[in-house]
Amino acid sequence: MENRLQGLCSSYEVIRNAAQNRPEKTAFYYLKQGTAEEEAINISYGDLFARVTQTANLFHDLGVGTRDVISYILPNLPQTHYVLWGGAAAGIVNPINPMLDTDHIVGIMMAAKSKILVVHMPDDDGEYGQKLEDIKTRVPTLTHIIQVKSGPTDDLPDDMVYYETVIDQYNADQLDSGRVFHGDDICSLFHTGGTTGTPKMARHSHYNEVVNAMMVTLAMDMTSDDVGLCGLPLFHVNAAIITGLACFFKAASVVLATPAGYRTPELIADFWKIVEKYRVTFFSGVPTIYSSLLQVPVATSDVSSLRMAICGAAPMPREVIRKFEAATGLALLEGYGMTESHLIITLTPP
Repeated sequence: MENRLQGLCSSYEVIRNAAQNRPEKTAFYYLKQGTAEEEAINISYGDLFARVTQTANLFHDLGVGTRDVISYILPNLPQTHYVLWGGAAAGIVNPINPMLDTDHIVGIMMAAKSKILVVHMPDDDGEYGQKLEDIKTRVPTLTHIIQVKSGPTDDLPDDMVYYETVIDQYNADQLDSGRVFHGDDICSLFHTGGTTGTPKMARHSHYNEVVNAMMVTLAMDMTSDDVGLCGLPLFHVNAAIITGLACFFKAASVVLATPAGYRTPELIADFWKIVEKYRVTFFSGVPTIYSSLLQVPVATSDVSSLRMAICGAAPMPREVIRKFEAATGLALLEGYGMTESHLIITLTPP
């Protein structure tokens, strides 16, 4: 294992390695609507590394050091990956569930001493804007709010940094900070409710995330030919590691399926057609997702590319396993893990 990880003690170095070896390889097929008919936005590993580097340099320019925290409240966008891994390259990244109430978000950011907050402003931003005002007044360590928005740029608040306006001015080749990574550096703070329901933060080190991602590739026998489908939220370790860092480790491709992931009705309705179109080889979900997919007939879709389906977060009912395996011909693998363990502890052997 040590030989496989030589020179890769951070997520940034994993992404850089993939970009150096396979710069033109597709890292993401981004589906905005979640339909099989739409044309995906293709993002190569070269593009991914460049944007992650630029994002890290933006954070550095805003005063972020290796122990400063960048929080983000974002749906599943390509920019979410840039912020996630760019944040870990510049300092410590703190993904936050957008569905949490303001008190919980403030509690997380206060505990993290967040310096930067990255948000996605929806078109109808009245209620969301009020939430941001509450956060700004209640988190004294906050110095900047960065806004990611794919729509019109008019009427943006003066006290926000607009990501798309500034990002191209930053160096895309290397970190301006000159940072040298150490494996035991803290890279992320993922919140977890555990059994109490109250969000708490689990500290992840660079090397632990890299090792867990590598173990995922070994358990799944992943190669660069694999195509994962990401429908789980990128504020959670499952999506970040299985359909993120593990895929980067092997320069595999990911279908990033809509900002809302599996919550998008069109994605569930077209799921098997999307599997056929992009030759998806694996995906990860929770029991309710598999129950929903059982309501969508595979019909004439060619799903022969699928090698495995992974279920986690809760025990899978035996009857759902039986019906899903009968409908797809797949062996459904159950994973067990915790946010505190950086993701997977054990997985059913393929």
